[in-house]
Amino acid sequence: AGPPGGAYNFYLVRFAPGVRVVDVRARLERAFAAAGCAPPVCTFFAVRPPADVSNYAGVRWTPAMLAGLLALLAAVTLGHALVSSVRGRRRELAVLKTVGFVRRQVSATVAWQATAVAAVTLVVGLPIGVAAGRWLWTLFANQIGVAADPRTPLVAVLVAVPVTVAVANTAAAAPAWAAGRVQPARVLKAE
Repeated sequence: AGPPGGAYNFYLVRFAPGVRVVDVRARLERAFAAAGCAPPVCTFFAVRPPADVSNYAGVRWTPAMLAGLLALLAAVTLGHALVSSVRGRRRELAVLKTVGFVRRQVSATVAWQATAVAAVTLVVGLPIGVAAGRWLWTLFANQIGVAADPRTPLVAVLVAVPVTVAVANTAAAAPAWAAGRVQPARVLKAE
């Protein structure tokens, strides 16, 4: 049988080195009894954390794996968009080469396109993602009865900016190389 009302409260305590757990247990049991809370309703477990805490260890890496999977999906989507852009804009790339662009400049055009997409994604997606994440965590935490104090690690958010730009430019490498190899005479003659 559980406590009245079916709700559980628990506290996790970390002891300082040298503290005797037996002494702390005796003091806590006396304090529980003085407060009118006797076993089995009020208990003290020295070694065994609650099942919810133990189960958390099994899913600790889930958010990082989900973030990695979403980042990979975003990079593949950007790469596909750039490949499609280069294929669809072969004529414009040929015109750029005709007016004097060299291979490196045409490749840089594609890299800048990837950087622009990454910048717009960061300006729009990062604030929305942080706000949505905080809101969803608060909603979830309130439903399971834990502290709803979401914290956004500023370092992780700041690291996301250069990493996103680097991943975007890495995804642009193959399409940029293909754009640099466009042969204006062939492309313009075909049209």
